[in-house]
Formats: sequence, structure tokens, C-alpha cells
Amino acid sequence: MAWQLKEEATRLDVQHALLKWLRARCESDEHRALYQAAVHRYVQSLGKEIFLVGVLLRDTEPNELDVTGRAKTLAQSLGSPTRIEITAWYLPVSIDDLPALLHVGAP
Repeated sequence: MAWQLKEEATRLDVQHALLKWLRARCESDEHRALYQAAVHRYVQSLGKEIFLVGVLLRDTEPNELDVTGRAKTLAQSLGSPTRIEITAWYLPVSIDDLPALLHVGAP
């Protein structure tokens, strides 16, 4: 996950694709104004003022080190004003069992 988030924070092609994707979804005047303000901050910061969100999905016992290690790695390579949030979700079942569980009751 740390590698993926660092790629998103440093690759302009990925960032520009995300900006285009988001722009197409800002249809209301309110959302368009928020988008324009965010793009202005992004440009003024030379692409550094971004907010990265990582979600780690595990089927193991919860372990704080799963998140802290990745966060420390990112914090060392990405400075302010970039913001990072990493969340871990621990499932009570095996990930291998998810497809069968999700199809229960499906037509």
C-alpha cells in the first residue's frame, strides 16, 4: 500500500487522470467551486497539497504495526502539505470466503 500511495503522490500522470475524473463529476455550482479551489491549491503547491487515503483490508488479527509501518515510510518520503490517512479493516472471515458470502441470496 505504501508503494501505491507514494506513486499517487509523485506521478503527475496519475494525479492528472484523477483530476479529470473528479472534474467530470462536479456538476453543481457548489461542487464546481470546491473543485476549482482545490485545483488552485494543488497548482500553487506544485502538486504537493493532496490528501491520500489508503485502506488496508486484512483477514488476520488486528496489528497496529500493519498501519504504522506504512505510515512511517510515507511520512519520510512525502512532506507537508501532503496529508495521508491510512485505515485498516480487519475482517472476521477469510478473504477467500468473501465471494461465496457476497453471493448468498443473490439471484
